[in-house]
Order: sequence, then structure tokens, then C-alpha cells
Amino acid sequence: MLLIGFTWIFVAIAAGILVHYLMPGSWDTTGPLAIMVASVGAFFGSLLASLVFTPPGRLEDPSSPAMVPCIVLSLLGGFGAFGLYVFDVRRRAHA
Repeated sequence: MLLIGFTWIFVAIAAGILVHYLMPGSWDTTGPLAIMVASVGAFFGSLLASLVFTPPGRLEDPSSPAMVPCIVLSLLGGFGAFGLYVFDVRRRAHA
């Protein structure tokens, strides 16, 4: 479970770095929200994987088979949410 939490942190750090290169405007207006969106997306991705791949009755601690899907869906959820946020901000800037 600790590894999944670190995945959220790494996704948030990557979003904070990438936001400078992918989005218009200053980091002060887009950076903190991009970090938040990526982190929440990573959380919900790993939560979904944990609910799907953890055996019934063991929701307090994901089993070993659930760890890899949790990490993968955490990465997909975080970067997917970040990508949608970048798309939305760029669309609003050009409208």
C-alpha cells in the first residue's frame, strides 16, 4: 500500500514538472491544480484496481496480485486526468 502512495506522489511531481511545458500561462495559475488533478486521478485509479482485484473480505490491505494493477491503474488514472486537464485548459485558451 505504501508503494501505491508513492506512485501518487511521483505522478504529482511529474505533473508539476510537465505543466510548465504543456500549458499556457504561468505555473502559479495552472501548476497547483494540475498537481491536484493528477494526484486525485492516481488515487481513484488505484482505488478502482484495489476494489476489483482484492479478494472479498480483505479490503483493508490489497493482496499481492492486486499490487501491480493498482500501480498501473494509478499511473493511468493520474496521467489520464492530467491529460484531460491540459486538454481543457488549452481548449479554453484558444476559444
